[in-house]
Amino acid sequence: MKLNHSLILCLLLFFTLSLPKCNAQESIRIGLKGGFNLANIRGYSTSPNNSPQAGFTGGAYVNIGLKNKMGITAELLYSQKGTITKDSPAYYYVRINYIDIPVFFTYELYKGLTAQIGLNMAIPVYANVRQGTTETNFLPSCSPLTFSLPMGMVYEFDNGINFGWRADFGLSTIATNSNDGGKNYVFSLCAGYTFFKKEK
Repeated sequence: MKLNHSLILCLLLFFTLSLPKCNAQESIRIGLKGGFNLANIRGYSTSPNNSPQAGFTGGAYVNIGLKNKMGITAELLYSQKGTITKDSPAYYYVRINYIDIPVFFTYELYKGLTAQIGLNMAIPVYANVRQGTTETNFLPSCSPLTFSLPMGMVYEFDNGINFGWRADFGLSTIATNSNDGGKNYVFSLCAGYTFFKKEK
């Protein structure tokens, strides 16, 4: 059964925006973050010789702290993904840039140390493949919305500075043709700063 992407997106956004009104809300934190991705595209018709490619990621986050050390975090990120294919003398460099909208369930394992797991929705805004001096735009062939499963950990100091890592496992293919293009797999390292905090 095909997923109704629009319905899932609307439900998740509604759920996230409704959280600040929840009686269980204990705190709200807003901040900015940035770092780098180590990304690859694997599966289906992709080459087994694909290698990771580095890129930038950055944006904003909102965390709603709930009772019992639990919480919800939503982020809006610009994220560079892709791969390097080493199948010919002139390597293929594939770059796909996304607007990522991950929503996480969070749990504080220890003071300042939080585990995250959730669902990421990614909208492609740029897609290019380069071989030698030849470049090709393939954005029209990309799926307009892809899903992935991100999980990771964040440590935040009392002054709001935080550091985190994340692994993101693709759930849907990058191309409109489900038998072509493979899935995104991304490892991220980021630093951030929480500039707004409000306790209940």
